[in-house]
Amino acid sequence: MVFENQTEWIVQNENEKNIVFVAHLGDIVNNSDDYQWHNADNAMSILDNKVPYGLLPGNHDMPGGSALEYENYFPASRYEGYSYWGGKLRLRIRGLFIPQHEQLHAVLRGRDEFYSA
Repeated sequence: MVFENQTEWIVQNENEKNIVFVAHLGDIVNNSDDYQWHNADNAMSILDNKVPYGLLPGNHDMPGGSALEYENYFPASRYEGYSYWGGKLRLRIRGLFIPQHEQLHAVLRGRDEFYSA
C-alpha cells in the first residue's frame, strides 16, 4: 500500500512538481517472493502511460545472483512501446549479469542522450 501511495503521489503531482522522470534504483522488493513482486508491479504500473520511469534491480531483487523475478515482472517488452525506451542491456558486475534498461533523455531534455537505469 505504501509503494502504491508513493507512485500515486507522483502521478498526482507530476505537473505541479515538474516530475519528468522517476528512477527507482533498487531494492524493488525486500524479500523476493511473489507477494512483494506483485505489489511492486501494481505500484509501478500506476506510472505506466503517465510518467516515464526506469528501475534497476538491487541485491534483494536478485537472490543468488538471479534476476529471474525482476525480468518476469519488469520485462523489456513492458517498455518497448514508450518513446523514452532505449533498449535492454546486461551489465556485468563482479561476475553477475545485472539487467538494466536504457531510457532516452530526449523525453527529459529534448536531446539524444541516454540514461541507464
